[in-house]
Amino acid sequence: MRTHNDNRLLFITALTLLLICSCARNSTPHSAPMQKDITSIVATRKMSPMENYMHSFMETVRQYWAFSSPKDEHMSCTIDVNVSPDGEIVAYKLIKSSGNKYFDNSAQNAIVRTQRSGVRLPPPEPLPKGLTIIFNLPERIMR
Repeated sequence: MRTHNDNRLLFITALTLLLICSCARNSTPHSAPMQKDITSIVATRKMSPMENYMHSFMETVRQYWAFSSPKDEHMSCTIDVNVSPDGEIVAYKLIKSSGNKYFDNSAQNAIVRTQRSGVRLPPPEPLPKGLTIIFNLPERIMR
């Protein structure tokens, strides 16, 4: 039987894979085969209600995220998000910076834009105490 911490770790791992896939799809055309493989691995196993919720949540936030970098560098930041029982984003906090204030601001702005959009995704029971979101910008593959 899985504990709450095991489920949270699995959830964060799946979320990270999904976010890496979504960023790679938007930033590098050469990563499409890798993205398809990771997406198919995630899609072939049955996701828990919490994993389904996180996938939907991240797809929604991703629609409001925009960042481009002239440099070929990897960046990542982590944000904790609190969601009410009706799905409203009530708070967020940057917990790990990428070291690039523009990248960090773009991630936080995606949360704010999602919040202001009025989109609400009610989480499954039991209500998570907080969601940890990792925004990744992978290095571009140069050929």
